[in-house]
Amino acid sequence: MKRFGVLLSLLLTWGVAAARPEPVAPSIEQLLAAPQVSDVALSPDGQRLALSLKTAGRRVIAVMALPSRQVTVIAQDPDWDLVEPRWVGPQRLIYKSWDFQSTWPNNRAGGHYAIDADAQRPRQLWDTVAQAQAQGRPWHVLTVLGPGAPGSEEVLVSVADRAPPPSADRFPGSDVYALHTRTGKRRLLTLENPGQVQAWVGDAQGRVRAASSLRVDPERGVQQQTWWRPDGEAPWQLLGEQGLEAPSFTPLAFEADGQLLVAARGAGEDTLGLMRWDADAGRPGELLLRHPFADVQRGQLLWGAGGALVGVEVQGLRPERHFFDEAAARLQAQIDQALPGRRNRIDGTGPLHLVISSSDQDPGTLYSYDAAARRLQVLGRHLPGLPVQALARKEGFTYTARDGLRIPAYLTLPPGLPAGVKPPLVVFPHGGPAERDRWGVYWDENEPLVQLLATRGYAVLQPQYRGSFGLGWSLYRKGWRQWFDGSVDDLLDGVEQVVRAGQVDGERVCTMGKSAGGYLAMALLIKAPERFRCGVSWAGTTEMALFFSEPTAAYAGSAWLQHLAPHTHVGPRDETLIRHSSLVRQAARIRVPVLLAYGSADFTVPLAHGTQLRDALQAAGQTPEWVVYPDEAHGWALPAHRLDFARRVEAFMARSLGDRVVTKTEQQK
Repeated sequence: MKRFGVLLSLLLTWGVAAARPEPVAPSIEQLLAAPQVSDVALSPDGQRLALSLKTAGRRVIAVMALPSRQVTVIAQDPDWDLVEPRWVGPQRLIYKSWDFQSTWPNNRAGGHYAIDADAQRPRQLWDTVAQAQAQGRPWHVLTVLGPGAPGSEEVLVSVADRAPPPSADRFPGSDVYALHTRTGKRRLLTLENPGQVQAWVGDAQGRVRAASSLRVDPERGVQQQTWWRPDGEAPWQLLGEQGLEAPSFTPLAFEADGQLLVAARGAGEDTLGLMRWDADAGRPGELLLRHPFADVQRGQLLWGAGGALVGVEVQGLRPERHFFDEAAARLQAQIDQALPGRRNRIDGTGPLHLVISSSDQDPGTLYSYDAAARRLQVLGRHLPGLPVQALARKEGFTYTARDGLRIPAYLTLPPGLPAGVKPPLVVFPHGGPAERDRWGVYWDENEPLVQLLATRGYAVLQPQYRGSFGLGWSLYRKGWRQWFDGSVDDLLDGVEQVVRAGQVDGERVCTMGKSAGGYLAMALLIKAPERFRCGVSWAGTTEMALFFSEPTAAYAGSAWLQHLAPHTHVGPRDETLIRHSSLVRQAARIRVPVLLAYGSADFTVPLAHGTQLRDALQAAGQTPEWVVYPDEAHGWALPAHRLDFARRVEAFMARSLGDRVVTKTEQQK
């Protein structure tokens, strides 16, 4: 890895900006700025923070000493941005390289590295794409799963270098290695691989002992399989095999004593609950937590000293923390009392804790918390230049769709809205469609655009329409193959809900979205033309037939397209559904202004989706605003492209909706 200059020692300069008595609406540049600090991790001894820090050039890896807050840059590179630091032990870190100055298809970074906290003994662990290409070798993605055996200075990594190539009847697979961060050597831990594994689970001893895979059965179709073994050397045992619609379970983690934890949904149950596996009975056993409408998922478990499970954070309308440990619950209560109405994530098991606090109005503020002294100290903010007091509030609520289905949703109203004024509305469905929006997570791709619209005087509605994932089986399952039907109706029902409630101006409504959300945005204009004044779609799906005829798509010829898509999206022989859901065939029904934006190198929704809709609109006498960003993929990586698109959206909404609300925060500008 290239290094340059001298290692810098500096005092923290990304602290909390002084609050202004009169908030000023943020600029587009402020809303879309890269975080000053990201990927924060507390060392195991609680004495230091590792972080990725933005500089005038590339992002660097730095270490902050606590409680002095002195920051030392320990790794930097003129060619790459350095991100995702993780502690291997109290003295050593790993991190990876990325390139934020290139589009995703042109990104040649992807290397992994290790270094001591005092900047000694650096080691490259995994090649960059550029290095592999220069040597004529294939490059594989390396994913860090977690720590290796205690005290070993190893990490567990997943790599798809041994798996047979995926095909129309075979899903991708991977292996797990123990990668030594000082020598760079790796040990294969999954020699007897059950195959086509999409997720691995290791235990507290660094042994890989559970796995989830997908497999195509010629007679029964796609089967979801869960594998387990009693130790790191024993043969794999099949714990369960279910079809797509059967009650299911998936491994999440192992407790310190080796007990397997699973997320499971039984017959008659709607959400995935957290359960302990009953090895004797061969099924999920003790129920630890089941939320009424949100699933327990991987990455939500909370751990305490010695690897003890202390709680779980469930993503309801707002993040909810549920505890099994009284001491952890008391600690959380202390923090929540000091920082009310926020999402407060606590890291560390010693006397000093790291608190990452965020909300709908704050992308993130960092604190250290001395539990003994009950002292909370500000360390800094992710975006110190963003006037957070001028951002909009996002409120969660639910409404009932026309068929009785419960739909969670978010409504963001303009800040400083004059009393009695009804703002214009922008309906903003998420992509996927098997995704969801969340509260207090500014780094979701859509959130800066939500704040852009709200701080310019528009209300923003984000329904979690049928097909959304993580909010129960019923909501997810009822969205299968509902491109032009139930999912669109859910959005229309949400509009009617906020209009009837008198929260928005029902005469001035637009819609926008990306990918599947872009499809829904355009479908709304076709299905309810009298309701909408305009629509924006970027990287949006338009023509279902292109799923099967576009050779540049990343999923072309895949098992997903052959065996999963016919259940969840559309199949190659579904001629009626393809015709019924085609935006291209129905483009003449769109009679309002449209903004379409695509990346020329998008392999998820290839450019043909956009050009076909554009041409159909032009043939019908409608000239959409059209932009193609060169070499961009499924979204915009380059800051210049993100800024350009945001400016286009801002100008487009102002032209289309007219007479928007000028908020008090804008009047201060």
